[in-house]
Amino acid sequence: MMTRWQHLSSGSADRSQEGGYVAVMTAMLLLVFMGFAAFAVDVGHWYFVGQQEQRAADAAAMAGVTYLPGDKETAFTTAWNYSKINGFENGVSATVVTPAVDTQPTRLRVTVSQTVSNFFGSLMGVPTTKVARTAVADYAGPVPLGSPCNEF
Repeated sequence: MMTRWQHLSSGSADRSQEGGYVAVMTAMLLLVFMGFAAFAVDVGHWYFVGQQEQRAADAAAMAGVTYLPGDKETAFTTAWNYSKINGFENGVSATVVTPAVDTQPTRLRVTVSQTVSNFFGSLMGVPTTKVARTAVADYAGPVPLGSPCNEF
């Protein structure tokens, strides 16, 4: 005769009704973890493209600001050229480079934005994402050195 304690500790009758539970839970969690991994890949790609855009915007702003405040058109053209040298040509492959004079006439603001394709986001209904970075450069003119009058 089995005691109550021996019957509960053996558990052979209870386990027969739990067949496949672990496999189903593993499959469900695997889908969730794959979704997180896919999101991490897309976000990493956004940061990578944003880093490249920031470098292009910085170079474009620094190169173009030297023509301000006198020659705005040359400043803009130089900014477009330097962003093109750094891989972001205005109007090519969903890239927009926008140079503009900032709040002061000696400041040049350059915004580089690009629409990137998502690797796994398209499976979730988000095929593209717009990534944009901005840089502002301020031109400080030459500083006169020495005394205004050359006398002792």
